[in-house]
Amino acid sequence: EAGLLERETGKPVKVLRGLSLDSFRAEMAKSNDPSRRIIVNFLRMPLFGRGHGHFSPVLGYLPEEDLVFVGDVNAQFRPWVVPMSRLFEAQDTIDSSSHEKRGVLEVEAQ
Repeated sequence: EAGLLERETGKPVKVLRGLSLDSFRAEMAKSNDPSRRIIVNFLRMPLFGRGHGHFSPVLGYLPEEDLVFVGDVNAQFRPWVVPMSRLFEAQDTIDSSSHEKRGVLEVEAQ
């Protein structure tokens, strides 16, 4: 996914896996910076009780409430807000395709 994103945007993409909760929170905070784009790879099951792995852009982070605004592109789910800890747990899982930890893609937008 990172290679495709880098190729299509022409922008550098960092792949971050195995993050601690504090490191994950710091990445989510970067979504408030207009020069960055954050995409999270997560498992839907812990959040919605059904579904598989998915990638969604992070639209923003509310630090005082510790909430993440996720811009899900799937019309069935649409954008949603979730507590940081729940999103962290959903991304702190193993991807069945790569057999690696899920994580975050960080894209330089400028």
